[in-house]
Amino acid sequence: MLLGFPVTIHTGHKNLLYPQESSRRVKRWKLLLEEYRLSVQYVPGVQNMCADAFSRLRYDYVKQATEDELLAVEEEEVAIDGAVLKKHQLADLTTKAVITRLEQNAADPDYSLRAALGTVLLHFKKRVVVPASLRKDLVELYHNYLLHPGAEKQFRSMTTYWWPGMETEVKKYVTACMQCKRAKLHGGKQEYGHLPPTPMTNDDRPFDVVHAKPISTKNPQTNAICERVHLKISNIIRARPDLSNQLEVVLDYAAYAIRASYHSLLRASPAQLLFGEDMTTRQLHFANWSYLSKQRFAAIMQENDRENLKRIQHFYQVGDQVMLRVPPRDRRKTEEVAKGPFLVKQVYDNGTVLIDKGATEERLNIRRIFPC
Repeated sequence: MLLGFPVTIHTGHKNLLYPQESSRRVKRWKLLLEEYRLSVQYVPGVQNMCADAFSRLRYDYVKQATEDELLAVEEEEVAIDGAVLKKHQLADLTTKAVITRLEQNAADPDYSLRAALGTVLLHFKKRVVVPASLRKDLVELYHNYLLHPGAEKQFRSMTTYWWPGMETEVKKYVTACMQCKRAKLHGGKQEYGHLPPTPMTNDDRPFDVVHAKPISTKNPQTNAICERVHLKISNIIRARPDLSNQLEVVLDYAAYAIRASYHSLLRASPAQLLFGEDMTTRQLHFANWSYLSKQRFAAIMQENDRENLKRIQHFYQVGDQVMLRVPPRDRRKTEEVAKGPFLVKQVYDNGTVLIDKGATEERLNIRRIFPC
């Protein structure tokens, strides 16, 4: 990287300006350095106080870590590991009492001992009971593992586990996450404080300026899946600035987070539906495909009704004259906002029409046209 470029070395050692070539070692060093365009410039210590001060600091060998300390590996407990959960369940007084009661064949309608995560764990209605000592670590692990999801998404992704007040604790942790506050685009009311009323002026001006204030320049609706994935990737890049220059790694992380996270429409993660098990805990998942199909159809109809509430009911017919809107990106402020009129030659059932543009014909969505 430095080969061929001029490099200036500022030094406070004046003797480096006149290197002695008596030793073979110095000659060998000089041969290696002569490949670069190096020039040494002497700077007295008085003029280079910072470097001179650092060069006079003593190196304390006593405080330096030994080789064994540098190479030592610290073992950390993983909260989703079955053996770790088992150990903490036995160490917690509350869960230990329930386990002891169940081992003595005492009947309990809610609690049971079942095989999960490679061992036998205490369950509350098919969900693994998490003792108090592991709850914070588990919430933090899932939040970082799934790349800072929302509170609802994270809670639904953690349905394998249970403890009293779990949803509240997850929401509290996600709400307090500073990385989420810095990186994510939040919807809803996010501006605090009431604005004061606009003061009345006492000037004698008999008019005022009335102007439009658009809420957005464009609202893309044609490919909602891509827009949602793009938003997820943007959130990941902002949440992990160390990966901003590693596009392939970011895409891999985003793919895993999307596949392993709970989706409100699917009522499960995509991995649970595709592979029949959770990607994080490998717990089996049985999907009700009939219910999911009905749920998806209902969601589609609900979104369609909400969109149509903002539109005027109109039925295009063959032979109608329509105008074609020009997107703001394709025109200047002083240019026409629509072209036409054009003749409608065919109407389709999917919300598109075929118009005659003279030399050519073009099939367009009804969002781009309006009747004359």
